[in-house]
Amino acid sequence: MIENEKLLKINTVKDRLKGDTLIAAHHYQNPEIVKCADLVGDSYKLAHLISKSSARNIILCGVNFMAESAAILAREDQKIFIPDSDALCPMAEMADIKVVEKVYEMLRSRYNIDLVPVVYVNSYIDLKNFVGREGGSTCTSSNAKIILQYYLKKNKKILFLPDYFLGANTANAIKDVNARKIIENGEIEDFDNDYVKEINIFLWDGFCPIHQQFTLNDILVLRKNYPEIKVIVHPESKEEVVNNSDYYGSTEYIYDMIKKSKKGSVWGVGTEGTFVQRLALENPDKKVIPLKDARCFNMAKINLDKLLDTLQAISDNKAEKYQVKVENNLKINASKALNKMIEIVESSRI
Repeated sequence: MIENEKLLKINTVKDRLKGDTLIAAHHYQNPEIVKCADLVGDSYKLAHLISKSSARNIILCGVNFMAESAAILAREDQKIFIPDSDALCPMAEMADIKVVEKVYEMLRSRYNIDLVPVVYVNSYIDLKNFVGREGGSTCTSSNAKIILQYYLKKNKKILFLPDYFLGANTANAIKDVNARKIIENGEIEDFDNDYVKEINIFLWDGFCPIHQQFTLNDILVLRKNYPEIKVIVHPESKEEVVNNSDYYGSTEYIYDMIKKSKKGSVWGVGTEGTFVQRLALENPDKKVIPLKDARCFNMAKINLDKLLDTLQAISDNKAEKYQVKVENNLKINASKALNKMIEIVESSRI
């Protein structure tokens, strides 16, 4: 079946479901998936808008933790589906809950500090459950600064996980904040008591394999070839990459910046390659160049065939294998962590 036929079949099955099914796609999805989506956005936009959707069936085209987050926020009458449950996120695998709890308790007991955990949404429900239980919040790349500032203003010290680079780059953007890595390759750092007093944010050592591919040299080469270029990168990138870019921000921020930029502008973009390719296609009046063509193969696991199979299974009431379910005992506190994020962010806009 060629692409147009698949798209037609997908729309036919969607129509059969009488508008009761929402297809949500992350920005990193392939263009053909984006064409089918009712909602496209970054992690925060998807989490926020899906939670407000009236649809009873929601298909999340993204990686597993995104579908899991949607399931945490879902109403009792909603079901969340993912076309491929093997679409994992390596970063989400980098913070084992047992190690996290050990480090958290060690920091509190050894140093007697008022500590709160903040977890990037690129994580699984066990971490979100822990964070909600301990009175913390999730965050995304679009709101990490707002979330960290919220707790810092309350004179809290923060354990930020799992992404070291998002934590470090966000801390760098906040004045007079001292952030230090607390764990390195599974080994817990041992700090002097007096030194701990000066640390505001303790950082985990996780990272995104895609965004770690971008280098300072990538930027320098583009600036040499295109003197007028503006470089915009994702904050999961290395500190030297962020520090030498013109702008940095979430996927949604990057999308909006380029979309609203003037005709003829030239952009060097440091984020997932499929998304950068779509940016170039959607902005033909601008020149959009990737710092490096770095693709997320997990995002690419979602394709039209799998989406069609998922829709057909929902239509036939045989979609059990695509449904994302979460344990109720974990969902309660995990939803607290996600809703705390939404509460902090939305109240900051008033």
